[in-house]
Amino acid sequence: MMANVLLNQSRSWNDAAIHAINAVYDEDRAKLRAFSWSKISKFWQYLLELQRLVCDKNARLLITTFAFFPGPFLKDCLLVLIARWILRCPVLVWVHMDPNRLDLEHRPHWLKMIAKLLVRSIDSWVACAPTLSQSWPEWMKSKPIHEIANGITDPAPQADLLATPGKHDKIQVVYISVIDKEKGWRELFSAAEVICREHSDVEFIFRGTIGINENETAVRGKFASSPFPQRIRFEGPVSGKEKSDLLRSADIFCLPSWTEAFPLAVLDAMAYGLPCLVTNVGAIREAIRDGQEGCFFEPANTHSLTSALNRMISDRDALERMGRSARLRFKEHFTSEAFADQWHQLLNSFQKRTS
Repeated sequence: MMANVLLNQSRSWNDAAIHAINAVYDEDRAKLRAFSWSKISKFWQYLLELQRLVCDKNARLLITTFAFFPGPFLKDCLLVLIARWILRCPVLVWVHMDPNRLDLEHRPHWLKMIAKLLVRSIDSWVACAPTLSQSWPEWMKSKPIHEIANGITDPAPQADLLATPGKHDKIQVVYISVIDKEKGWRELFSAAEVICREHSDVEFIFRGTIGINENETAVRGKFASSPFPQRIRFEGPVSGKEKSDLLRSADIFCLPSWTEAFPLAVLDAMAYGLPCLVTNVGAIREAIRDGQEGCFFEPANTHSLTSALNRMISDRDALERMGRSARLRFKEHFTSEAFADQWHQLLNSFQKRTS
């Protein structure tokens, strides 16, 4: 998504142009774990397309992203190493997730060697939020690190499209993310049952795709067996206008993740003027300030989440105040225009250094 934002914004530049190749394997996610000749064939197709694009456009810089899981990381490393050897142009690696998830220190020696070769082959890293690079592993820190906070297109430029917390008979708490263990949806489900038992004016809506580590039948069964199936609902994936309508009607956005980089879901909620109930992981604190745009609670801690929920739902005036602050902070720091301006400056400065 962030690549599309950058591409769209770059079309207005007069002194630079960005061209994209989608090198994501369009397959069932479970199949990505296994070796296949089809994946090898697609890998070489990406390289050939990249070589053609560089020759046709006289490209002077390669920007790529990385996944920090062993299989995808190996693929991305090989792509950069071979591309650098073939194309002879500088490489920026744009990091959108926590590199510590790779846990390189406990990986095989050969993977460590490939990572070292990768570091030698790239020219700079780009972190998607300023504080993220501070926690990166040491093996990444031998090359320059630039920090550009994510930004999204304002989905609600008109005041009447914004959320108005506290306008319903029921307080609506919304979760929009992958339904996966590390996203903390189970802790929110447990907290929701406690809250619904104590308060009749609160409801919880869970939206998102089922994660690779979850079973859809089991997930739907858990919601169906709740004592409050009408007020704790899982309604599947959401996008487009339906997602916009959901954010406009909500009172609180909750993202109880155990680990994050700089989640766009939080920026989406802020853009609609929603107070955010979040864990203080990754760079979330760069967007949300505790008590101002929302509240923090401890990850993987149902009691902490329940307590934070109780504090928020007991003060509707505070919800409205935090929602206004979230909208203002989004407009000041996290729009697509601010994001693209930082990238434009970086690419111009990089070009001057390498020309």
